[in-house]
Amino acid sequence: MQLAYTHPVVGLVHSIGMSVKMSKTPATLTRSAPTLGQHTRSVLLSIGFSEDACESWEKSGVIRDGIGL
Repeated sequence: MQLAYTHPVVGLVHSIGMSVKMSKTPATLTRSAPTLGQHTRSVLLSIGFSEDACESWEKSGVIRDGIGL
């Protein structure tokens, strides 16, 4: 079964349905997939890189924020 939903950035997305079907606990889509780079900054900060380094890398195009695709 195919699943279609509206992603907040890219619009209409077609995907495969849920692979496991259970009658008493049906699967539902609760959030959209992350965009490319959406969590890059938070991951880099969590492993010790500075906010200044992330800002510099973003300005030079090394990383992206995942918002503007």
